[in-house]
Amino acid sequence: MPIYLRQARRRGIRDAMLDGGGFVCHETTVPIETEDGDEMAVTSDSQQCAGAIKSILKSGGDTNTIRVLARLGLLDPDAIETAGADVWDINDWVAAEEGDTAETVQAQPIETCAIVDSGCEAPGSKGHA
Repeated sequence: MPIYLRQARRRGIRDAMLDGGGFVCHETTVPIETEDGDEMAVTSDSQQCAGAIKSILKSGGDTNTIRVLARLGLLDPDAIETAGADVWDINDWVAAEEGDTAETVQAQPIETCAIVDSGCEAPGSKGHA
């Protein structure tokens, strides 16, 4: 399936997740009417996007949301990595061009560094804050 989200939106999703936020599954949101038109709203029944979580895990990373869900027994990271459809590594997904597919893109390595902070795109180890 071709990538249809603009690169800035993909980067925003990744960065929000790595900065401690989550990304809610679009299938668990509800449409509402606003002054700006229809929007999707998060409810108490909304859930974190399994594909986004899987994509973060595939990159070798994790997030506060993933760690909390795992500690509460609401997520098994090992099971989610092997379940469902294959997904892109989150960094490869962000780096790809709009319209690219898995068949047209070769993963590009991201240079790592010794410093890990909230802006790190390729953490050197799991479990960083």
